[in-house]
Amino acid sequence: MSGDQAFTAEERGQSDSRLRGAARIVILALVAGATVAIVFGHNLIADRVAPWLGGADAEPASVLTGEGAVTTPKPGDAAPLVEAEDSRLATLSRLDAADPRTRAEFHTLVLGARAEPYGLGDLVAAGAVRQDDERTFTLVSHVMVRTGAELALNAPGVVLRMLSGPEGNVSIVGWGGVAASPSGGLRVRR
Repeated sequence: MSGDQAFTAEERGQSDSRLRGAARIVILALVAGATVAIVFGHNLIADRVAPWLGGADAEPASVLTGEGAVTTPKPGDAAPLVEAEDSRLATLSRLDAADPRTRAEFHTLVLGARAEPYGLGDLVAAGAVRQDDERTFTLVSHVMVRTGAELALNAPGVVLRMLSGPEGNVSIVGWGGVAASPSGGLRVRR
C-alpha cells in the first residue's frame, strides 16, 4: 500500500493514547476504591476493624456463670473466663445431679449415672434444648455429663445449634471422663 491508501488510526481501531491512558487510570482507581470498600467498608461502618485486637469500643467477652456474667478486665484476656468456667464446673461436680441449684443458679442440666443413654428427647423434656422446627434444635442451657452417664445425640439430618450471644454461650461438658464413639457419631460444625 502506498502512503495515500494506508488506514488511518481511527480505521485501525486505535484511539487517542492520552484518552486511553486516562481511562486506564480511572478504571484502576475505581477497582482499587471498590476493593477497599468491600474489604474494609463493613467493618469501618460497624466500628470493628479487628475486634480480636480489643479496640477502645470493643465489648469484653463474658461467660454465663452461677453468679451472673463475668467480664474480662481487658479484651482478649481469656484467663478470667477460664477461671470462671473452672469454678462453675468444680461447684457443679460437688452437687447432686438432681439438686435444683444446678438449673436455677448455674443454668446447667446435670446428667447423672443411669443404665440407658440420655438422648435429644431427654434434653428437650428437661428444657435444656428447644425445638425450633422439625429438624432444628437449639441447646439453651449448659449440659454436664457425669461419670456413668452417656449422652447419645444420634439424630441424622438434625441440626443442633448451641445458644451464644454477648452474655456468653452454652456448653456440653463431659465430667469425669469422656469415651469416644467407635462409629464417630459426634460431628461438630461451625
